[in-house]
Amino acid sequence: MKFKAAADRLVQDVASGDAMLDEMIIPIVFLYRHYIELSLKQIIEVGQELNGTRKTEPTKLDKCHNLKTLWREALALLTVHYGTDIPPEAANATSCIKDIDAYDPGSVSFRYPRDWDGKPYLSGMRHINIRNLYETMDRLAAFLDCMTIDLGRRCE
Repeated sequence: MKFKAAADRLVQDVASGDAMLDEMIIPIVFLYRHYIELSLKQIIEVGQELNGTRKTEPTKLDKCHNLKTLWREALALLTVHYGTDIPPEAANATSCIKDIDAYDPGSVSFRYPRDWDGKPYLSGMRHINIRNLYETMDRLAAFLDCMTIDLGRRCE
């Protein structure tokens, strides 16, 4: 998906000195987070199509931005289709998604500096290791993309 590619490009710009980390870290995390949300929704859509439960009208999950909720649904569908053969990377995905969701459960913390009451969203966050974030997103993306592709092939 283009959101991950855009985040990767910003990380590369920071690494090469073409951009400042302090200016880019928030957009980078936002783009990675949005990539995860859309990937989970895609897994859900393909999984539902595979088991014949896909709705034609929008559902609550289509409007949902909470990564833990989306992951719970995606994981349930993966479990239905893979059973005990679900890849072990699912445990790592759970951990990554839980960490990002802790800071941004509604997809607003990396978009806006403050909530409606004026409280800063990211006040508890002190440091983001950009190299670790980049490498973690690569591993997570490999897993999510493989699951989407494999489910899609099962639909054929």
